[in-house]
Amino acid sequence: MKLMKSKNKRNALRSLVMSTVLVTSVAVSTVPVSAANTELPIAQYVSASGDAQCGTSPETATYTGKVTLKVPLTKIMEANEANMKLAADNGAYPWNKEKTGIAYITYDVTFPEEVQFGNISATETSSFINKVEATTKNNKQVSLKMTFNDVNWKDIYDLYLADKLDPSAHTVDVEIPYTITANSLAEATKYENELITGTGDFTFYTGRYFFSVKTTYNADTLSKPFVSGLSDCFVPSVQPTAQPTAQPTAQPATPAQNAGSSANLEGDILIG
Repeated sequence: MKLMKSKNKRNALRSLVMSTVLVTSVAVSTVPVSAANTELPIAQYVSASGDAQCGTSPETATYTGKVTLKVPLTKIMEANEANMKLAADNGAYPWNKEKTGIAYITYDVTFPEEVQFGNISATETSSFINKVEATTKNNKQVSLKMTFNDVNWKDIYDLYLADKLDPSAHTVDVEIPYTITANSLAEATKYENELITGTGDFTFYTGRYFFSVKTTYNADTLSKPFVSGLSDCFVPSVQPTAQPTAQPTAQPATPAQNAGSSANLEGDILIG
């Protein structure tokens, strides 16, 4: 009886180990093999524009700018198409980084100074993105979250292929208006030398359990001018220049009288 129980325990343990190995091997087989070497090229679809307005009494300069994203999702996912197909063929589901649901792409736009944000708009026409959310932080950052449709990789891949036929018609569109005021030439010059930056990632897991495999695609780095033209609103202070010391004006020399000849003349007259 004891021998039978021991044998059953060994068989149960062997089955558990084999099941774990099988599930793990399936999970690993769905992992993109080139994730570490592939970036999401988002930066090229981001632009920044604006203009400066001068103020007087006191002298100020206010910049009104806007960061615009128009991102064709099929273009930024294109380099990973083979990996998506691999995951689709294996019936995988892209769990988010918290392992609580569907995966999402994040992208943070960061400003070098505190700014006043206007009404931020975030929309999408992508077939495999469910929604786009924009959240501000400390008046210096806008965090974007692009959440996938809550379906498996097979459905995402099919929608991706359909959108790929016309990338410009299936985009994520975000507008971030902002303003900032400079109160001096030094402040204006400082702002003109600073940059708006952006970066993000797409992270997902193959499952919810401890043996799930994590994959991360990092976005490339955004770098755009923060402001322009602010310093033109300020008149540089003029430093007084030292005046050259006035030199005394030279007087023309007076011809000297011939005193000796005059004396001799008088002497001759007296003698004669």
